[in-house]
Amino acid sequence: MAEQVTQDDFENGLIYPRVSDILKVSLNVAVKVAEEVFASKLAGIEQPNDIRAFIKEKMFVPLYK
Repeated sequence: MAEQVTQDDFENGLIYPRVSDILKVSLNVAVKVAEEVFASKLAGIEQPNDIRAFIKEKMFVPLYK
């Protein structure tokens, strides 16, 4: 998660990614975790060709109207 904080964020005193980027950050973290799980052969399912797309299709995206 730390690698998702920009230099601009640091300069503005932030040490975590912006809340407005929560979905993007969550997806990036989930992809890293899944890559590790698949590499460790702990997934229990066959690795999808595109892990990012696989996770993104399963994510809840709140849409408020």
